[in-house]
Amino acid sequence: MKKALSVLLSILLLAGMFTAVPVVTHAAEPTGSCGANATYSYDAVTKKLTISGTGAMDDFYLSDPGYYGIRDNVLSIEVGDGITYIGLFAFYNLRNATTAAIGSGTTTIARSTFERCTSLKTVSIGENVRTIGKDAFLDCDNLSDVYFSGNESVWNSSVAIVGNGNDALLQATLYCKYGSCGANVNYTFDFESGKLTLSGSGAMADYEWNTSPFYLKNKITTLVIEEGITEIGKYAFRECKGLSKVFLPASLRTTGYYSFLFDYLLQDVYYSGTQERWNEEVTVTTLEDSLSAARLHCFPADPYNYAWNDDGSLNTNNTSLVSSMRFVVREPRVDCHPAFSNAEEGEKYVNVSAYWHDDTTDEDMTNKDYFVAGHQYTIKSLFLFP
Repeated sequence: MKKALSVLLSILLLAGMFTAVPVVTHAAEPTGSCGANATYSYDAVTKKLTISGTGAMDDFYLSDPGYYGIRDNVLSIEVGDGITYIGLFAFYNLRNATTAAIGSGTTTIARSTFERCTSLKTVSIGENVRTIGKDAFLDCDNLSDVYFSGNESVWNSSVAIVGNGNDALLQATLYCKYGSCGANVNYTFDFESGKLTLSGSGAMADYEWNTSPFYLKNKITTLVIEEGITEIGKYAFRECKGLSKVFLPASLRTTGYYSFLFDYLLQDVYYSGTQERWNEEVTVTTLEDSLSAARLHCFPADPYNYAWNDDGSLNTNNTSLVSSMRFVVREPRVDCHPAFSNAEEGEKYVNVSAYWHDDTTDEDMTNKDYFVAGHQYTIKSLFLFP
């Protein structure tokens, strides 16, 4: 009996030696520290992981920042404006996160920060980022769009993308908030609305087949070219496949070859002048792009109080124009009034708010002669813009 009991105990002891001991995984806390003055929080409803506070995050090489236990639940990541440094492996293998937003205070995205975030599609990067570490976006093969809240020239000249492992970032479509597209022409892109606005004077730059800063930028839905711009560059908006509305100024004279090539969603073009003016003064230099195929909307006449609303409807009472106005001067004449002598020669949009009174009408200004840069001009048509 004792022998049998001894054998049984031996068997049980031997079996216990080969029984796996369960590994206990502690659930991540909804909030915690991830730096000297940085904290994290997780919203179980929105499934957003937020980093808040000031200064640098810690590095997390071979260590858990505190939220790895819920890594598969995180769908979006947001780094607050007060965070200056995103630590090593900070968001490593958050494989279900699809979006990440990095605040304006961040200057460094450290090594392997987003490595193996395999579902990541969109990243917004603050304008003060200057260093992106090695492997920061390694294996982020679904990354398609990068939004940089600064100037395109800063991204190209001042943001250092270190080492290997960032091919996904470099191959994604880059959208910059600001940039230049001509000697005196600049652009601003509104990330939320998809509206691209060009301002300045003179001609846009011409581009080659795929060198325009807007090439393949499918998130551009509306293009607004402001008064003063005279030429649209060659290939400028080629393959902007989300572009549906274009607003063109009365100052426009020429559209470059293939400037709207393959913009198949473009349906409506709104011109700040009459059909007659378009026919006489605007040269569309190609018949093979989407601009020619779109519906052209023109002002019924050229009074100063016409304007296009954002939705394409016509504003016939644009009272906002009274505070700051400009007019078109053209057609040399003799015996002109000596005003606006600081303006440049030729057709020009001149700020005349100092000469405008609330009771002034377009008849008071039209067909009057003015002296511009040594030449005489008469105002044949009055166009006033904010």
